[in-house]
Amino acid sequence: MNPIIQEIKQELKKLAEKIILHKNNYKESQRKNKPSWSDLQNHRYTQIEFRHRHIARCLLRGRTYEQIEQKTRNDNKPHKDVIAFYLEEYKKRFEKHLEFSKAVGE
Repeated sequence: MNPIIQEIKQELKKLAEKIILHKNNYKESQRKNKPSWSDLQNHRYTQIEFRHRHIARCLLRGRTYEQIEQKTRNDNKPHKDVIAFYLEEYKKRFEKHLEFSKAVGE
């Protein structure tokens, strides 16, 4: 597997861990009757970032959007410009990797 795809996958795994951490922190603060709104907010932002990065990674690997998310409500569609931003970031990484590979002679 391409090392860049593996890097991206590891980043997604780290984001998933952050989601779980923020969720658990928020639940724990609720049990103490002092809800941590920052944990709730961070949880939501991390979820949104994970979703968009995941869609960009899948599109990069050749999947169609319909294959990635079969059912979404009209008011819950992902932001195309954010996905395009992550796609561009990933493409730049691929280009750097290709340039490095050519320079090394792999």
